[in-house]
Amino acid sequence: MRFALRLALVLLAGVAVTACGDDDAPGADASFADGPRCTTDDECDDDDFCDGVERCQPSSASADARGCIEPARGACLDGQICDGDARTCTTDCAIIDDADGDGAIAMECGGGDCDDSDARRFPGATEACDLDGRDEDCDPSTFGFRDADGDRFADATCCNGDVCGDDCDDQAPSVNPTGAELCNERDDDCDDLVDEQAGIACWADLDSDGYALAGSTEVRMCGSCGAQQTSRAPTEGAIDCDDDAASVRPGAADDQCDELDNDCDDAIDEDATSASHRLFFVDADADGFGDGSDVGMRICAASVPGRSLQPGDCDDDVATRYPGAPELCNRLADDCVAWPSGATTAPARLEEDRDGDGVSAIDATCSGGPYPKLDCADDDIRRVHCDPIPHDVATDEIQRVRAGDIDGDGDVDLVAWMTSMALAFRNDGTGTFVREPIGAADHTRAAALVDVDADGDLDVLTYASRVGWYERGAAGTWTWHAVGATADRTGTSRVPAADLDGDGLVEIVVFAADDLAVWHRVSGTWQRHPVATDAGAQLANPMLVDVDGGGSLDILVTTPDRTWVYRSSGSITGTWARSDVCLGGENDVDVFDLEPDGDLDVAFTPSGVLGSVARCTNTGTSSWTSRGITTIGYAGDLEGGDLDGDGDGDLLIAGSGPLHWQEGRPLDLERHELLPDPPGNTNMTVAIGDLDGDGDNDVVVAQRGSPARLFWLEMSGGVFSIP
Repeated sequence: MRFALRLALVLLAGVAVTACGDDDAPGADASFADGPRCTTDDECDDDDFCDGVERCQPSSASADARGCIEPARGACLDGQICDGDARTCTTDCAIIDDADGDGAIAMECGGGDCDDSDARRFPGATEACDLDGRDEDCDPSTFGFRDADGDRFADATCCNGDVCGDDCDDQAPSVNPTGAELCNERDDDCDDLVDEQAGIACWADLDSDGYALAGSTEVRMCGSCGAQQTSRAPTEGAIDCDDDAASVRPGAADDQCDELDNDCDDAIDEDATSASHRLFFVDADADGFGDGSDVGMRICAASVPGRSLQPGDCDDDVATRYPGAPELCNRLADDCVAWPSGATTAPARLEEDRDGDGVSAIDATCSGGPYPKLDCADDDIRRVHCDPIPHDVATDEIQRVRAGDIDGDGDVDLVAWMTSMALAFRNDGTGTFVREPIGAADHTRAAALVDVDADGDLDVLTYASRVGWYERGAAGTWTWHAVGATADRTGTSRVPAADLDGDGLVEIVVFAADDLAVWHRVSGTWQRHPVATDAGAQLANPMLVDVDGGGSLDILVTTPDRTWVYRSSGSITGTWARSDVCLGGENDVDVFDLEPDGDLDVAFTPSGVLGSVARCTNTGTSSWTSRGITTIGYAGDLEGGDLDGDGDGDLLIAGSGPLHWQEGRPLDLERHELLPDPPGNTNMTVAIGDLDGDGDNDVVVAQRGSPARLFWLEMSGGVFSIP
């Protein structure tokens, strides 16, 4: 059957040929002699992978009109499966495992043959040196080695895929990856660059001034650098700062006021020679004089902010110090005269304030400044003014004055007693006062400021014909409350009151004709308890102080010839023991640590000794030593405490003469005249308090007689001044 079919096809073909036998058989390209011919295999490819590779062979007798010949066989061998989309031939291992018969089993069948369609490719095959990059030995890292020039580098035309040799000219031994690049228009080191490291180094020089900008890229040129290039490297001192201006370059003259850095040294016009090129000095304090330590800078300008044409300022941080400056009253050299070389702080000019009290001498050659020219005794640190300049609070005839915060606003106010009435002077915090009446004559003898009713506000404790106290209302009105009988008195100018028994309520010490007593409250009712009947009407100047440091308050009193102390046995209604402190003490007395040694001392004005002020020094063992303090004119009022904050006890002595300040010392006292003897027939009484809220005690002075006035002296840092 098969044989008959084949025979029929042959006979039919013969008939067909015979039928055309009269015509000459045309050649392979006779009908398309003038048509296009292929030049590459790709032009013949019909995109059918499986039918094999069409070739461009126009000279072949079997070529078609395009010059292409059909593949002799399909792309795949017998026993392989063709995948046209993937363009692969896969060996069908069920049929055969070595389709190309090269002795190597296909990879898909577990062998190592990377191309079972090509018998030239299998593991162990010899790699050929070809540009096709065929992997003959199925190892992509190997390729055929050829070294025609013997330089030990493989010819770059020997490839295996993308892995090739690196000798770009295998006919020249000097050309290889290690070759030296020469100026020969050839790639000597096989890096795809020609003459790149050969020749001389050059940098861009756009203005052709022979200098390049900093950071310019180096390029190599064969022969010489080209136009707008320079062979000078941009190193320190040879860097162009403006590559668009040939006149701007290192070494150029910078002698013109053109606001350009012509020589690229970061300075502008520093060598200019024109009249407008001036030497300016730093003037930080803008006083018109430049810093004396500044070497200056030449600048082309009429003026420069922060600089001056005048040098020589000895202190360029202070605008009031410069050559020829007016001398301020500050104990410093402001005119730059006598400044040591290299000094950084102003030297002292002590003649402006010799005693250093912050007040310049009245005849000092200075003016202005923080130290006013008011000191007539510039060798005495505690005498700061020539004459008192009273800051009047009032012009009433004041008998006694006390200082305290009576309205609860935190400012120290004043309470003054006159022969006719009591007055309050409320402080606004700056030492300016508002007058406020308190009470009438019957209750206006001097007394104390104390919180009698324990409501947290100071009350005014007074006496005249009887002891009582004034309570201030919210509207500034005062209400008087009586304490005790009309026969009580308090002696001179004090009504001492304090919490003696620790119940939170004050007790009041009073005198009668024949006894010393204490008023205290029991269930809100005032009761009087006698302390002593042995002195009676002779007692004066009562005070409540812890004289012996025992922790409880004692009653200190004076008689015409002695100072005494009454000590409680622990209860107000108990026994009070009297002991002798020292001789003398009638006009006035005060108790404070005068030494200072931690023990309270007593200062007093002895009776019968005009103008004498003495003290009894506590030795710390309840024994006392009498010592004199000073003798002045009439001394009628004493106020003690640490006035200057130095830890020493100080004493104010007031009377008919000058106001004295006895400054405490561990061994003795030093007297200073704080105020001179006031004019007219006057006496002074004093009080102490911080009237201006600066933390320093001030002195309140009540001057009786003609003229009468109430004023205060401001204390600042231990130095008195008069506002």
